[in-house]
Amino acid sequence: MNTLSAADLAVLIATNPDLVKRMLTATPETVAERWQQLGEPAQLALIAGAPALLGSLNGLPALARVAANRLNASTRITEIDAESAKLGSSLESVEGSFEAVALLKELALERDYLQAAADGDIQLYLYDRDASRIVEMLGTPSDGTRHRITYVPGTMSKMGMFYDGSVQRLSQWFVVSHPDTVAFVYKDGLFPGDTDGPLGEKVGYFGESALRTPVGVADANSAAFADKTGKTLAAFETGLALDPWLTDTASIAIGHSWGLANITSAEVAGAHYDSVVSLSGAWMPEEWEPHPDTNYADFSYEDILQSAQGLGVVGDGNNPRSNGAFDAGPFYQGPKPFISMDREGALILNPSVPLDNHNLVATDDLNNQEVLVDLQELIYG
Repeated sequence: MNTLSAADLAVLIATNPDLVKRMLTATPETVAERWQQLGEPAQLALIAGAPALLGSLNGLPALARVAANRLNASTRITEIDAESAKLGSSLESVEGSFEAVALLKELALERDYLQAAADGDIQLYLYDRDASRIVEMLGTPSDGTRHRITYVPGTMSKMGMFYDGSVQRLSQWFVVSHPDTVAFVYKDGLFPGDTDGPLGEKVGYFGESALRTPVGVADANSAAFADKTGKTLAAFETGLALDPWLTDTASIAIGHSWGLANITSAEVAGAHYDSVVSLSGAWMPEEWEPHPDTNYADFSYEDILQSAQGLGVVGDGNNPRSNGAFDAGPFYQGPKPFISMDREGALILNPSVPLDNHNLVATDDLNNQEVLVDLQELIYG
């Protein structure tokens, strides 16, 4: 390939799709080795000729995958425009108008997000809408990169949370505060309770979006589901560690809620981190053992998940705060108490607090500053 002209390379790739597909059967180590052996013209030709394959290929440098996914974003935008036009015509039908309006709004959010990726304002390490696969990279790998963060969100995380920017907030806070950091916000496939995949029974509409029955909520407590997703995450981490700009960085995994089950399952599958952080983490697999060279810590408020863990119904009781491997201090205090008292001495129940506290710990909210300060101390010293 290094001996061919740009035109010849384009013809080779276009007429020999199996040549590129075989790359997917190689290990990340082999992919990284072969990529470095290619000259820049051959690398650029592969990105231009097979972006859908290269944009998801573990072992490829992060910046090469981002370049491929800029092209994939443009391709998906064309598809969205066609889908939107078709849905727009269905608005003439009263029967189809409610669902069409909801789907059009979802597509518009996706399109805006992907336009930012195509313009280079957002960096996509992975994007496959049909398979519910998305990894956004924050920061740019360079010879000045010293820390690599993998952030795995929790139950019910879906693609729309990337489109509206809500799931990236915590990682963005670290990257802005510490320019030597590159963070990867990770969702490779359906998460427990995800509504991005095959829909359950459609039960009506709420506000501006369709209300759908979440699929697979029980998977949040499934060892088999975590085992499968853990292997996927472990392969992802192998690919990152082979990137020349990321090889010698400190690796930190941060898991919110079920995200910790994903991370510790990846450890069982061979992933290794310098630090593993639980943000109100759910559980660890039965076969999981802490790595002697890894620092483990839990940061939590008293919340709805902590209550379920106290009843022993989450992870069979193998949780961060019941396992001595995790350094866990007292619970942080949320902005509101579960139960308060008015001036007359009557008790006031604040029913949203358990869930609010569970979500708060994974944000850059001002009310979460104490957690952020302690997280910063753990990661950066």
